Amino acid sequence: MSDMPFPATPRVDALDKVRGRPIFGADDARPGLLHAALAMATIGKGRITALETKAASAVRGVRLVLTHENIGAVKSAGFLMAGGYGFQSFQPMLSPAIAHRGQYIALIAADTLEAAIEAAHRVKASYAAEPHSVTLDAPGTETVNQADTPLNKFLPEIHAGDADEAFADASVKIEAVFNCPPQHQNPIELIATVAEWQGDKLVIHEGTQNAEGIRHGVVTALGLEPEQVEVISPFAGGGFGQKNSLQMQTVLAAVAARRTGRPVKLVVPRAGVFHDASFRPASRHHIRLGADKSGKMLAAIHEVDAQTSRHDLFPGEYAATSSVR
Repeated sequence: MSDMPFPATPRVDALDKVRGRPIFGADDARPGLLHAALAMATIGKGRITALETKAASAVRGVRLVLTHENIGAVKSAGFLMAGGYGFQSFQPMLSPAIAHRGQYIALIAADTLEAAIEAAHRVKASYAAEPHSVTLDAPGTETVNQADTPLNKFLPEIHAGDADEAFADASVKIEAVFNCPPQHQNPIELIATVAEWQGDKLVIHEGTQNAEGIRHGVVTALGLEPEQVEVISPFAGGGFGQKNSLQMQTVLAAVAARRTGRPVKLVVPRAGVFHDASFRPASRHHIRLGADKSGKMLAAIHEVDAQTSRHDLFPGEYAATSSVR
């Protein structure tokens, strides 16, 4: 160990973590706690035409079935990269609109987790489906030039000289296309929220990399004052950027807690991470490099097609990174 070029940095929380001592957001178990489960959309895009929740409400121990029909005054907290606080501006359950498969269409709060899960499976929805496009070349996709959007100021295109002409005249040419699939972070700690109202103050227990983002996002969504919201996050069991902003379940848990008058714990199941959490989008990179016979670089061209949503333009900095010398 003495031959190491750099001194080892101690993991001050490592011993506690391997012994299971840290308390994460989903570990919070306070008196009167209700457990929540989610019903999710089964179509890729469209609208809910009918929602049947009577069977869910009839499950023993169910205290609340929350849907777009009874959620009340809630609005979007906005997109993090456009002046808002959420990982996307789309907040589910504010309307019958379905933006993607797996979108939350109902939250059930019950005395036990088993009752909540059973009730969630009893929620039945009818849909008017619309065509959807998932992959980069799927029918119905639209192409938007990032340079023609407000994100041009955030990540401007880099042009230096006539790269196409230099590449055409180069003695040595390299050209390749690289396809990068979407990648979903899967931290060991699932995305989870415990929400409790103490009078007119909302206390949120949640593992996060951005407690202030959650606080101000909830303030925006529920029309509160900043001093009315406290976010407690002593530990985050992995994030990889996934917990850097307001996730979609937090506001729903807060509404459920206010409606029932009891603290509510909502843990997003592992499958939900692939539907309702931030991820690295798919991208396709067309690279052209030109050089003279001595190996001197004469041209470097990096063109990218990248996946984004229809409601928020996710800024890709791929070419901006490759232009740095």
